[in-house]
Amino acid sequence: MGFGGFGFHFARGDGGGLSHAELGFGQKRLLSFLYYLDVNEDFAIADELANGLHPKWVEACMRELGTRQVFLASQNPLPFEHARFSSAEELRCSLLLCGAGTWANPTWAAAGQLFEAHQPGARPLAALLREQGFW
Repeated sequence: MGFGGFGFHFARGDGGGLSHAELGFGQKRLLSFLYYLDVNEDFAIADELANGLHPKWVEACMRELGTRQVFLASQNPLPFEHARFSSAEELRCSLLLCGAGTWANPTWAAAGQLFEAHQPGARPLAALLREQGFW
């Protein structure tokens, strides 16, 4: 069994059209990621999500993740500017810090400090992670 041969066609406001083959690199990444989310309602794996995407598109992608369980791997801090956590415990359980041959969640103390400093309207999580030596 096989599946393929489908495509996307977009209608412009001026009546013209655009096929998926005419999209730029970032536009193709955005389209494929949003399609991937549409067919995977419960989970998502996002590796280097910010690569080739405009910052507003990264924000939109992070918002579209919704309540899915997500594995997000990134060397770019931009996606973490849009991460939201409801408690220090959720933040601690959600972050996995990778180092030279080690993987670990932040300590309870570090998670508490990060959560308090990252409250809505406060500092971006990516900046806090860098300041604390986690990035």
